[in-house]
Amino acid sequence: PLYDALIEAADPSGHGLSHDLNGYRPEGLARLDRSVTPKGRRCSAAVAYLRPSLSRENFKLKTGAMVHKVVLQGNRAVGLEYVHGGQAHRVEVEKEVILSGGAMNSPQLLMLSGIGPSGHLREHGIDVQIDLAGVGQNLHDHPLVDLKYECTKPVTPHNLTNPFVKLKTGAQWMLTGTGLAASNMYEAGGLVRSNPDIDYPNIQIQLCSVGVEFTDSGIQLDQGFHMYQDLLRPTSRGELTLRSADLTDKVRLKFNYFATEEDRRNAVDGMRTTREIVAQKSFDHLRGKEIYPGKDKQSFEELDEAIRSKSETDFHPAGTCRMGNDSMAVVDGEMRVHGVEGLRVVDTSVMPRVTSGNTNAPTQMIAARAADFILGK
Repeated sequence: PLYDALIEAADPSGHGLSHDLNGYRPEGLARLDRSVTPKGRRCSAAVAYLRPSLSRENFKLKTGAMVHKVVLQGNRAVGLEYVHGGQAHRVEVEKEVILSGGAMNSPQLLMLSGIGPSGHLREHGIDVQIDLAGVGQNLHDHPLVDLKYECTKPVTPHNLTNPFVKLKTGAQWMLTGTGLAASNMYEAGGLVRSNPDIDYPNIQIQLCSVGVEFTDSGIQLDQGFHMYQDLLRPTSRGELTLRSADLTDKVRLKFNYFATEEDRRNAVDGMRTTREIVAQKSFDHLRGKEIYPGKDKQSFEELDEAIRSKSETDFHPAGTCRMGNDSMAVVDGEMRVHGVEGLRVVDTSVMPRVTSGNTNAPTQMIAARAADFILGK
C-alpha cells in the first residue's frame, strides 16, 4: 500500500510517472528495478559474471589474498606482489595489470606502489615512481538524507522481528523464492527535481516500507516508513590519503559532505519536495506524524542542521582515480593510468562525477566498456 500511495502521488505532486528510470524518460516516480533473480536472490556482479567463469581454463580466482604493490619496470607495470596464506607471492603479466579495487582500494594501491602525489608519498617514505597529483583526490559520494513518518495502518512488515514470523518468512523464501525475504524493502522511488529552476533530476527518492532504527542491540523495526533521498550531483569534493606505507592501515577518508552552499540548498529543497510528495492525498490513509526531522522544523537553518547532523552515506563513493586529460586526471578515456604502460583502473574511481543514481549498473557498464578496450575492440 505504501508503494501504491507513492505511485499515485506522481501526477498530483507534479513530478509525473516514469515507466523506466533507466530508459527514455528517467524522471518521475516509479517502481524501482532491482538486480534480483527469479528465485528472489540478489544478483551481484559476482553471481552474474564471476561464477560462470570459474570453470574457464584461462581464469583463476584467489580469495583471501592481499595485493601489496604493482611492480613497475621503468614506466611499465610488469606484475603484482601479494600475500596469500601467509606467504609472499609475485605474479608477472604478459600484457596488463587491471585494478578493480573500488574508489577506496585502487587509489590506495596506486599510492603504495609509488604512483600518486609526490609530496604525500614522500611523507610516508614511499619512493615516487610516477607523480600523479590526482590519485585519491576528487572523492565524493551520494549523501543520504532521511525523513521518517509514522504509519497509521499495520501494513508495514514491522513484525518481522517476531521469531515465528521470521521463521515463516524465511521458509517461504527458501521454498519458493517469494515473500518479504525476496524484497529489499525499497521497491518504489524516483528521480525528481528539488526545485523547478533545476534543469535535471538532482534528487533520488527511495521509499523504505518499514520503520528502522539501529541500536546497540541490533536492528529494531516499527510501524513507520522512511523517505530516503540522495543528493545526485553533489559539488562538494573530498580526498583519500594514506595513514602510512602499511597496506593493512585503513586510508583516511575526508568526504566533505555539504561543504558547498549549492549542496546544502539542494538538500534542503529536496527535503521540502519529499514532504510535498508525502502530503498528497494518496498518503492520507497511511501518513502519520513526521518523526524526523519533525514538522516543527521548517526554516532553511533548521532543516540544514537536521541534514548535517543525521545524514548518511548511500555507499556510492567515486572519483578518486578520475578520467580526463588535465593535470589532476589519473586515467585516460580507455582507463589507462597516465604515465604508466600496461596498467588500467576499472571501477567507480574513474568517474569524474558520480552517476545520477545508484552505481551498481554503471560500474558493470564501465567494466563491459573496459573489456572491449582490453580486447582492442
